[in-house]
Amino acid sequence: MSLPVIAIIVSCASALFTASNMTVSYLTYRRVRPLVAIEILSVGRRYDGERCSGVDVGVRLVNRSPSSATVERLVMKGKIKSVRRQRLRRLRTIGVHRLGGPLTLEPMAGVKHDLKFNVHEMRLGHADAGQVRVYAELSTGRVARSPRMLSFLLEALNDVRRENALGKAQE
Repeated sequence: MSLPVIAIIVSCASALFTASNMTVSYLTYRRVRPLVAIEILSVGRRYDGERCSGVDVGVRLVNRSPSSATVERLVMKGKIKSVRRQRLRRLRTIGVHRLGGPLTLEPMAGVKHDLKFNVHEMRLGHADAGQVRVYAELSTGRVARSPRMLSFLLEALNDVRRENALGKAQE
């Protein structure tokens, strides 16, 4: 083989490796999506005089991907126990937290956020809540969810409902 033929073979092999590297990089770029994790930090009741006016939930939103993520809204959903039967029903929206605008999460970073759910906006009805989670709706259409909330949140939600029902009955 002459020297020009060897140079052509080496350059073709180099071009082939470069093309395969570009293909793998493109597929990896498309596969990387925002991975948002939600951690529950605290839960408390908010009082307006003697009546409970809402529930405050402290959450940490953590972006665990190398690309930025945008959160459109935060929703509290839970399965509601039936009054007649003590089994859990379908997933229902309990409260919606409106953000002032889209919340942008930087890559590999997190942000603490306080959710304020007002009682008159909460949709508990006459039943107790069970298996409550916070869902974050991302701008890409994906939904991230928190782990099931601990029993103290469920107690807080159910106590709020009962306190307000008693307050209305006494009026």
